Amino acid sequence: MNRLIYTSYSPSTRRKDMHANLKIYFQPWKWKKGGYPYLVEQWFAEKYGDDREYFVYNYARSAMYQFFKALKPKRGDQVIFQGFTCIAAVNPAVWAGFKPVYADISPETLAFSVASLAEKITEKTKVIVYQHTLGVQGEIEAVAKLAKKHNIVLLEDCTHTLLTKHRGKLIGTYGDAAVFSFGRDKAISGVDGGVLVLNNNDYLDEVDALYMDLEHPTRWWVWKELNFPIFWSKFKFFYKYSPKVAKLFHKISMTLGLVTRATTPEEKSGTLPSSVPRLLPNALAKLAYLQLLDLEALNYHRDSIAKVYKSRLKGNKYVESFSIDENAAPLRFPALAYRKEHLLAFLSDHHIYLGDWYSDPISPKEANPKAVGYKSGECPSGEAVCDRIINLPTHINTSVEDANYIVDKIEEYYGVEAK
Repeated sequence: MNRLIYTSYSPSTRRKDMHANLKIYFQPWKWKKGGYPYLVEQWFAEKYGDDREYFVYNYARSAMYQFFKALKPKRGDQVIFQGFTCIAAVNPAVWAGFKPVYADISPETLAFSVASLAEKITEKTKVIVYQHTLGVQGEIEAVAKLAKKHNIVLLEDCTHTLLTKHRGKLIGTYGDAAVFSFGRDKAISGVDGGVLVLNNNDYLDEVDALYMDLEHPTRWWVWKELNFPIFWSKFKFFYKYSPKVAKLFHKISMTLGLVTRATTPEEKSGTLPSSVPRLLPNALAKLAYLQLLDLEALNYHRDSIAKVYKSRLKGNKYVESFSIDENAAPLRFPALAYRKEHLLAFLSDHHIYLGDWYSDPISPKEANPKAVGYKSGECPSGEAVCDRIINLPTHINTSVEDANYIVDKIEEYYGVEAK
């Protein structure tokens, strides 16, 4: 029996989530319209305050795209991103007509280096996108002050976190707006989905007008989304008995296009896909809402697993872990590893598949950085982190035993290397 331990692969899907997925799978008349998008909005209003406005979309990138469009950019207007991110986060600004500019990160926080960010600000800077990377707490307060000083719109990218706080204040309430994700490997999963939170109602009319013109995704798209958890449950089942059969099943399913991809080939080349922007369909809203109801427990579990890694890796000279605040509920536990690629290969031989967000300053590896204006060497600290970063799983399907086993194998690898 092969024991699969993983960081991605529909990690947040529990047995009851699968039951809900299968139930609505056979109710196609409920796929597009229904009451669950409203329930999602109400959940956010209850947790983040009913003095804000909430809009739900089929992707977080759809939410970002709509917000950027609502700002009505003029030729040459710029958005500053960090050079340690995903092309899916940058594309929406380009699609809306902005020019992306990149500031370097702090290797300690995986978020903006405030000094680098300040150097990038010009009269053309209209938006700063602050990414809360993996749950490591950065300098959002300093960045918020900087944005206010220069009269720049601050958009918080909260796609790696949900219902967490920084110094007692909810992440997502520092900026003019925030975007949250229900992606397949995010804090909670509706397979896909996203929420735009408006903290500044100056942009409400424009966002609302764009929102009213949106349509639901096609049934074909929803069907492939609902296939995703089913697909990965089958993959994990086959993997127990034969990893080769599981990988063949994966290859066939992806080749036939039976499931959606986290990032489409078009997006990797910077092209706007037909599925963006769209409304959040009822089927995915239902899956997201069921996990939102359990979010406190899901976050508590992430914190518990993170404590195992933090304790076990302390003092390890080959794997440098990060300082993570209490109750940060890290989406994945990040660390910097010596001989990263060799370590990942060794662990995969033991059926452990760690993540590597981000292995490139504009990820994934297949993405074209030139499509979003990134030049090699532009963010040296970010690129140095890319060479070494690994992510350990903290999701609900990772047990304390799993976490200890991962660290045991990491120690075994470096014990062999040291001899």
